[in-house]
Amino acid sequence: MWQLILYMLRLGALGFGGPVALVGYMHRDLVEDRKWITEADYKEGLALAQLAPGPLAAQLGIYMGYVHYRILGATLVGLAFVIPSFFMVLAAYNEVISPRTLSSRRYLMPHSVILQYSILVAALIFGSADAHAAHTPITLDTAKIEQITGLKGNLSREEDVFKVSKPRTDVKIQVDKWEMPSFKGLTSWAAFTPAQDGQVLMMGDTVLFEDEVNPVMSAAFDAGLEVTALHNHFFFDEPKVYFMHIGGMGRAADLATGVKKIYDKIAEIRAAHPIPSSGFSKTIPKESKISAAPLETILGMKGISKDGMFKVTVGRPATMHGVPVGKEMGVNTWAAFAGTDSQAVVGGDFAMLADEMQPVLKTMRAGGINIVAIHQHMTHDQPHYLFMHYWGKGNAQELAKTIKKALDVQTAVRQ
Repeated sequence: MWQLILYMLRLGALGFGGPVALVGYMHRDLVEDRKWITEADYKEGLALAQLAPGPLAAQLGIYMGYVHYRILGATLVGLAFVIPSFFMVLAAYNEVISPRTLSSRRYLMPHSVILQYSILVAALIFGSADAHAAHTPITLDTAKIEQITGLKGNLSREEDVFKVSKPRTDVKIQVDKWEMPSFKGLTSWAAFTPAQDGQVLMMGDTVLFEDEVNPVMSAAFDAGLEVTALHNHFFFDEPKVYFMHIGGMGRAADLATGVKKIYDKIAEIRAAHPIPSSGFSKTIPKESKISAAPLETILGMKGISKDGMFKVTVGRPATMHGVPVGKEMGVNTWAAFAGTDSQAVVGGDFAMLADEMQPVLKTMRAGGINIVAIHQHMTHDQPHYLFMHYWGKGNAQELAKTIKKALDVQTAVRQ
């Protein structure tokens, strides 16, 4: 909590530009950079602060304190935000308005200098305190992580990493017609290590079956975690096994809670269906009759049609080994539709920069489109692209709208 209090002290003392600017600083610092506050919590707090009468920035700051630390946090953060302004106003009153000052102008210059130096000293104190908080290492609360996840962990003192593991023993898995034990590479794990600004970095790998991947991915996003890769490790595995890499930066308790939600979602799916499913719901018509014109209107681009199917491709600029490459060399996003307008299937690939990946994945999952792989296609490419393969079923126009939203998200991130 003290990191947030120190931040609010500094913002209250040095923040400039009015309430709108201050809430913008909070989003940049607390949501984007430090990741102390989730986007959802920030938006909820901003909405409440706008609805309530009173100072916008102060109320949003108080809500930020309440999110993680409840009444005590709201009280201390609110005081930290307003105290610098309170003392500045007192100093200004004493200098400009008080009868002593008005009756004795000879003190005006010395007092003005004192006021300026006081503000400067306060700024240095708050700046130094914030820098100290940013570089002070924290001690992992391993007992709390174990309590939240329900798993026993191991601490590597050499690397200062605490790792919890969960073997997949609920379903028998064969690889190359050999029943594979979990020790051989079928164990989900999450590792925690101290990071900057008093935060914790979490990375992990999750063993999943095909019918678990997308519900679990959505659960990860709902818990504020990132999904950084999705791929297979084996050939001839029955049932098919995928590995989803996760990550996050924030409070250890929040990250551990996210990991617990992922494992709970897996257990929920297997409890309802002990045997992994062999396909997505909804059938695909044998004959394709996709209407191209409505999809071109939604996507805002021309495509090509063949045998009742429809496809669009968007190129991205890059270089490989210093050679320009683009759409025709495979640096592209594409979407291919088959089936009918009401019973369509869309499959394709998204070329994404690192900062674009999480917003694109979240947009696709929010629209009900399944993610089937996340990996790279190239090395020595500048900028470096990641690729996400997807598969969705439903109304063709609704699927196209989701893809268009994801494309728009990419554009917004680049801007």
